[in-house]
Amino acid sequence: MEVVEDRDDLARRLLELPARQRAALVLTEYLDLESAEAGRALGIRPGTVRRLASKARAALRRGDEEGEAP
Repeated sequence: MEVVEDRDDLARRLLELPARQRAALVLTEYLDLESAEAGRALGIRPGTVRRLASKARAALRRGDEEGEAP
């Protein structure tokens, strides 16, 4: 049951991220695309993908530290 709650919490928190951050994070972390591949899919530069994913990870970490969503 705890695994389901953790998964639901993560899904909720991902949905609270800005759309571009969420897309960059999902493509690179969960679908395991390289930043160049994710950039092509999103129509942005690979460096932008890395920056967006980094901001998304930081927001999720802040939520963990605060015990709430980003």
